[in-house]
Amino acid sequence: MKKILLTTAGGGNANNIVRGLKATNLDLEILGTNISKRELVKSLTEKNFIVPRYSDPDYIEKLNKIIESEKIDFLIVNHEQEAKKVSENIDKIKCKTFIPSFETIKLCIDKLRLSKIYEKAGVPVARTISMDEVTDLKSDIEKLKNKPDDFVWCRIKEGAGSRGAAPFKEAAHIEFWIDYWKKNKGAKRSDFILHEYLPGRDYHFFSIWNKGELVIGKTCERLEYVAGKYTLSGTSSSPSVGRQVYNKAVIETCIKAVKTIDENAQGIFAIDLKENVKGEPCICEINIARFPRINIFFSMTGKYNMTEIFVRLGLGEDVGITNITEDIEENKFLFRDVDNEPSIVSEKEMEECCK
Repeated sequence: MKKILLTTAGGGNANNIVRGLKATNLDLEILGTNISKRELVKSLTEKNFIVPRYSDPDYIEKLNKIIESEKIDFLIVNHEQEAKKVSENIDKIKCKTFIPSFETIKLCIDKLRLSKIYEKAGVPVARTISMDEVTDLKSDIEKLKNKPDDFVWCRIKEGAGSRGAAPFKEAAHIEFWIDYWKKNKGAKRSDFILHEYLPGRDYHFFSIWNKGELVIGKTCERLEYVAGKYTLSGTSSSPSVGRQVYNKAVIETCIKAVKTIDENAQGIFAIDLKENVKGEPCICEINIARFPRINIFFSMTGKYNMTEIFVRLGLGEDVGITNITEDIEENKFLFRDVDNEPSIVSEKEMEECCK
C-alpha cells in the first residue's frame, strides 16, 4: 500500500480527487491537510492534519513532520501558492512529488507576464495591458475593443475563481471598480489588467505532462456557470454544466502554450481558453500544478482515469501512454451545484429522465 498526502483536503476539488482515486484499483491510503478545521470536517480522506498557511515560515517543516511520521510516499500539492512554496523548497521535501518547476509556477501565477510572453511567441491570447501601462484609459480601452460597443475584461492579475473580474464598456466604470477593490478589498491599482473581451466558446484543457511531453489531456466546454447569473461577469472558471469535446485547435494551442514556457514540463497544466471574434481559441490562464475542480469529469470517463495517471507518474511508474487527447465521451455532460455531488450524465439519460 502507498500513502498519499493531499493538500486542500475537504474542499470540493480535493474530494473529487479522492473520489477519482477510489474508483481505481490502486492500493492507497489517502491522508489530507488543510489550514481550516471547517474544511477538514468535510474531507473524504482517511486521516487529516491542520497545517499553517503556505506563507508561514514553518509550513515546509510542518509538512515534513507529517510526511515523516505517517511515512508518506507521495505528496499531491493542490493549491498554486502551496505548489510554488513546495517547488521552491523541493530538495527539502521528504517524499516524492510531481509538480512543475518553481520558475514555471511563478510565471503561470502572473497572468500579465504570461500573456505578454504568449503575445511575443505567437500563441493565441487576448490582447492585454496592465493598469500600470495605461496613459489614457478611455483611449486605451478603445484599442482593446473589436467594435465600439464591445466589452473590455478587467481582472486582477493573480488568483483563482475570476477574482476581481468583470466586463465593462466605459472607462468610468472600470475606475469605479478598481477604486472599490482598493478601498474594500485591499487591492492596488497595479494589481489590475485589462483584456480584449473574448465572446466565443469557453474551454478547459486538463493536461498532465512528463519530461517535456504531453502524457494525456482532455477537453471540457463550459456551458453554464456556478452562480453565474448572480455574478457581475455572468461567468466563472467553475462550470455548473460542462460537456466533453474534441477540438484540435484547442489542443494544438495548449501544447504550444506549455512548450513555449517549459521545455521540461511536468505535472499538471490546467488551461482555460475562450474563442475570440474569429473563433480562435485563446489562452486565458494556466492553473498550474493543481487539479481543476471538475477533475472528476476527466477521471470517471473514457479509458484513462487522469487522477490515477497523475499518481502513478508521481510514484515513478511507467504508465505506457503518451500524447493521448481523444480519450473523451462527447455525449457526456457534467452537472454541478452547491448541495449535490457532481453528476456525469449521457445525453440519452437526460432525454429519458424527462419522459
